[in-house]
Order: sequence, then structure tokens, then C-alpha cells
Amino acid sequence: MKAWKLHENNKFNSSVNSFAFQAPPELHPELRNRSVELNSTFTMECTERGDHPLQINWTKNGVDLGNNNTYTVDHVTFDHAGLYECTAVNWAGKTNAFFWIDVTGNANDL
Repeated sequence: MKAWKLHENNKFNSSVNSFAFQAPPELHPELRNRSVELNSTFTMECTERGDHPLQINWTKNGVDLGNNNTYTVDHVTFDHAGLYECTAVNWAGKTNAFFWIDVTGNANDL
């Protein structure tokens, strides 16, 4: 949260007024289409910054995945391919990103 102070001086009085502004969430720049290797681990972070409290929501193909800022898959399978969305909300705003995860590799490696 950013705080600003306004100082006012005139011949009748002197006062200080404080204002607080909340920063809206900013998404992590790595939220973009990517290929992920079969059997690997991948991690995605939703936000890079934003004032708390932040509400985070992850979905894949419209199905809820959770509400942590970080989403991790420890053992990637072909089922992890799809359209992902991260949404971040706080009192100052809302933002979201859609991106595609493609899984590459040989099915014989399972």
C-alpha cells in the first residue's frame, strides 16, 4: 500500500492529510503459452506484486485448480495439457491471464 501525505499551510491553520492507495495485482510475466516436457516438474506463479489481501484462483479448461499464488505439477503427464487461467483480485482491481500448456515427449517414456 502506498501512502501519501498532503501538507497544507495557510494563514489560518496548518494541517497534514494522509491518503493510502492500494496497488492492484500485477501478473507474473511468465504466464504465457509454453511447452512442458513429459515427466518433468513445472511451477507457475500468478502474481508478481499487488497489495494484500490478494485472492488468487487457478483453472484449467474451466475447472478449478486451487487458490495459492503458486501452482506446481510434480510429474507432468499428457493430461496436464490445456488452457490455464490465473485470476488475481484485491480491493484495487482484478486481472487475469489465459495461456496454453502443451506437453511434449514420447508416450513410451511413461
